[in-house]
Amino acid sequence: MLIAIVLIAFGARLALANAVFREKFDAAWLNLPILGKLARSYNTARFASTLAMLAAAGVPILKALQAAAETLSNRAMQLATLLEPLLIVAMGVVVMLIVLAVLLPIIQLNQLVK
Repeated sequence: MLIAIVLIAFGARLALANAVFREKFDAAWLNLPILGKLARSYNTARFASTLAMLAAAGVPILKALQAAAETLSNRAMQLATLLEPLLIVAMGVVVMLIVLAVLLPIIQLNQLVK
């Protein structure tokens, strides 16, 4: 019985060393009823606190996002990289709105002068 436990533990450790298996295992772990919610909450709190500390220290937001994602213990949550491109697009939209707010009155004044 002891040998079987040791072999199972050794096999699990080897399997979790494989990146693809580890990602699938972590995704399945997040779907568990109680433990999944606890794991999501723990990783979210860890990510948010790290991101807040880095942002408060003046680290650029993209580098802070990458560093905060590396602190997560759940690999499936690290592949939630959709946040980074969405943040870039959102920042682009904000910059576009600011530029339009400045340039539209200038363009309208130019048309009135003609």
